Amino acid sequence: MDWPWNPEKEKLTEPVLMEIAKNLPSYASDAIDHCSKANDERDLLGYVFVYFHVVKEEYFEATVKNLKGSMREEARKIASEAFDLIDLIVQWANTRSNAISNRPPNIFARWDTVVRKWDLLISTGKETVPSTNNDIQKDIPGEYRTTPMSQKELAELYGGSMTPKRIASMVRSGALNVVKSSRQNFTFDKRQLPKRVTDKLSQIE
Repeated sequence: MDWPWNPEKEKLTEPVLMEIAKNLPSYASDAIDHCSKANDERDLLGYVFVYFHVVKEEYFEATVKNLKGSMREEARKIASEAFDLIDLIVQWANTRSNAISNRPPNIFARWDTVVRKWDLLISTGKETVPSTNNDIQKDIPGEYRTTPMSQKELAELYGGSMTPKRIASMVRSGALNVVKSSRQNFTFDKRQLPKRVTDKLSQIE
């Protein structure tokens, strides 16, 4: 599978963090597989332990600190469930074995459920970016601007479980800069998009 972030060489961005969080058990499985491949010089198991840390610290704990009231309490409950699963994934990774007997039961489905609950809580059900909020719109140098597109179109370029709602949440949080082009379309900052998305953009622009 494609690894979106090399902790030794690259700066972690919000879109990449979201991608890592969504697929954390899959990265653990892939890293374990690579342990037996002597011709692969990448320390993927080392990478995945860094992934565990940033997902816990940056994806969950940092967000909880910025929430208030009942939303914070609900976020803490989901984060606690996620941390229990991360502990199980760490134990699995330490076995360096992909045998079914070593995998935490239903870990992929359980993790997917936690991430979905988290995304639903954080997105607060809003699907569009407020067009009157000047703080959302940032100046993006011309060479880094995408062609104008809707949040739905960008979500389709991401693929997987990305949705317009999650794109809107990234914009509201400041993780993804935009310039509003029309009522429905926005220009996004290529520097904040994963390579697989910018590669697709280069084919259509």
